Amino acid sequence: MRVKVGYWILGLCNNFGYVVMLSSAMDILNPSHINGENFIRIFESQTNATNPNPRDCNPISTGAVLLADVIPTIIIKILIPFVSVGFHFRIASSVILSIFSFILVGISHSAESTFAGIVCTSLASGLGELSFLGLMSRFPESVVSFWSSGTGAAGIAGATTYAFMTGLGISSRTTLLCMLVVPLIMAFTFWFVVYPKAHQNQTASTLGYESLGLFDVRSDPDSSDVEEEEDVLRFHIPSNNQARELNFRARLSYVPELLKYMLPLGIVYFFEYLVNQGLFELLYFPEFKVFNHHEQYRWYQVIYQVGVFISRSSLMCFSVQRIWILSILQIINFFILLPQAIFRFMPSYWLVFGLVFWEGLLGGCAYVNTFTNIRKNIPELSRQEFALSFSSLADSLGIAISGFIALPLHKFICNMPIMKLPIKNL
Repeated sequence: MRVKVGYWILGLCNNFGYVVMLSSAMDILNPSHINGENFIRIFESQTNATNPNPRDCNPISTGAVLLADVIPTIIIKILIPFVSVGFHFRIASSVILSIFSFILVGISHSAESTFAGIVCTSLASGLGELSFLGLMSRFPESVVSFWSSGTGAAGIAGATTYAFMTGLGISSRTTLLCMLVVPLIMAFTFWFVVYPKAHQNQTASTLGYESLGLFDVRSDPDSSDVEEEEDVLRFHIPSNNQARELNFRARLSYVPELLKYMLPLGIVYFFEYLVNQGLFELLYFPEFKVFNHHEQYRWYQVIYQVGVFISRSSLMCFSVQRIWILSILQIINFFILLPQAIFRFMPSYWLVFGLVFWEGLLGGCAYVNTFTNIRKNIPELSRQEFALSFSSLADSLGIAISGFIALPLHKFICNMPIMKLPIKNL
């Protein structure tokens, strides 16, 4: 049980910074947060220079933050599964990068250093995710559910904490600096909770295996109780370069077989984040006086993350084999919210809240069931570890592509006049 709880905490801590950066995107892109007027002006439209913006848009889409928050993750997820880097080095790097990210964004007064901090968040999150997913192959299948639930909890914790603290009048800078405790919790959890005590009895060379050496799992024929957290991670370093080359070729040849898992997940995340970073800011209800524009954006993030958490924690209740069904439902969701962003035809703010919640449910369900299906359908341990790590690239690619499209989509809608359809408010 200790490992399961530990994985829940790791999932929460690993995704926390990523969520916070997206939740704060509308604030940190505001010229009041950064002094990068020249940087901002690059993204401003010519029409905004002469006409007031009736939609109250930021000059930069929050998709810009999304790109900075995901592209480095993609690079990490492409390279690391093919290069054998020790888990100690990976996790230590993730913790350090996460600390730097909160500091950089928290104290920054320029757009360049702000985005550098977001890049650090992306690197930390990507490195942590593929490492913990790969390590997951050494533990019982139920660990997937705890990890996924933790990543879902990160959404609620990150988005709610940011919205609540800023709602109390605490500045976005101070709020971000207060979150430095999160990477420290992750470090403690990995090395003192999840990492098996049995390693303390191994030699130093086995514990800290070479960063360029490959590793494999040696099964213990006498061990049948895989549900206990005392499962031992045993590492093996090949003694020649030929083993490394063959291993790389085997992994590369296995990639096409993973596309059936990756494509549906990528599609779900593409349309999910096209809504989040392309439309959330535009789903504004000026007549809803409870929250102003920035607060509406933050609480969209919160309700979305609640949906993600619930569905990522649903594995003990039900499972989904056909992820493509979730892809279709997410596409439909986008094409409902797109005309709302343009025409503002829905009579109630709460209807949009419901659709955003549904969007989160679909995304979380696709995530947890994709990795569960991989665990079930790929029994060979060495392939399973690679499949879990590499398949995590799917959601990141979908998110990145959506970020690129969110930029022109945001600009296009922002420059449109508001054309409300004649539907009376409830």
